[in-house]
Formats: sequence, structure tokens, C-alpha cells
Amino acid sequence: MYALLIHSKRWAAEENGTFYMTFQQMEESAGINARTAMRLIHDLEKLKVIEVVKRDQRKKGMSKKMPNVYRVTLIENEREKDERKFEVKGRADFCDCLKFFYDDKKLRSLLPRRQYSTLISATA
Repeated sequence: MYALLIHSKRWAAEENGTFYMTFQQMEESAGINARTAMRLIHDLEKLKVIEVVKRDQRKKGMSKKMPNVYRVTLIENEREKDERKFEVKGRADFCDCLKFFYDDKKLRSLLPRRQYSTLISATA
């Protein structure tokens, strides 16, 4: 999701917020394989975090498919609106982003024990 979010901030169309990202780009930016990326896209779509605007498009006369078109649909909750901003620069990664927006207690409640332990050890 972090790779999609960063990609959307850089490449989304201003008028409707859509962008495309190939599975190869997801592999390179997130360090996962294409099958995992496909599965995670499906999971993120079920969670309503992203919307797949166009999928399985083909150009006439060609067998190769065009990349899917996505829209990030994260909705801000007005009660919990946070004015802090996290800038992605240098060696910042997803763990840094999570630690910036969530305290340890909230992370412990959101993540399974092993993921929480890995996150804490990665940022220590």
C-alpha cells in the first residue's frame, strides 16, 4: 500500500486522482513478487483502500494487456484529522511512516505480535 500511495502522489492525474502502476513496478518498489502484488491488490480493493478503475484492458490487435488503473480511496475521518505531515525523503520507509503516525500502544493493538516485533526492531 505504501508503494501505491507514493506512486499515486507522484503520478495521479489531478482531475480524477487515477494512476497506473505495473506489477513489475510494484515488484521493484515494494520488494515483492508479481503474484503477491496481485493478491495484495485484491485484498486492498476488498478493504476499500484502493479502487481498480480499469483492469484487463487490451489494445486492439495486441495480445499484451495494459496496466491496471487505480485510485487511492483513503478517506479522512474529520474527528481524527491529523495536521502532521510525513515527508518521504532520504532513507524513510514504511516503518518510519507507521511510527510517525501511531504510538506504540496503537501499533501493538493493530499488528500481529511478530509484525509488531519486526517493526520495532527495524526502527530501533
